Amino acid sequence: MKFNILYVDPPWAYKVYSKKGQGRSAENHYRTMNVEDIYGLDIQSIAADDCILFLWVTFPCLEQG
Repeated sequence: MKFNILYVDPPWAYKVYSKKGQGRSAENHYRTMNVEDIYGLDIQSIAADDCILFLWVTFPCLEQG
């Protein structure tokens, strides 16, 4: 099955700069993926040839997104 619209919210990993930030990091709440693994997701297998991708990206990951 191929989809015309994809809403994708990858489990981005974030760099933590202090011990205080570790308790609030994404990794503390769910499993994350590094950028290379996110890039390697097989989106083509579910995306129609002519589709729209809505990609959730927060500011720290804007360039990678």
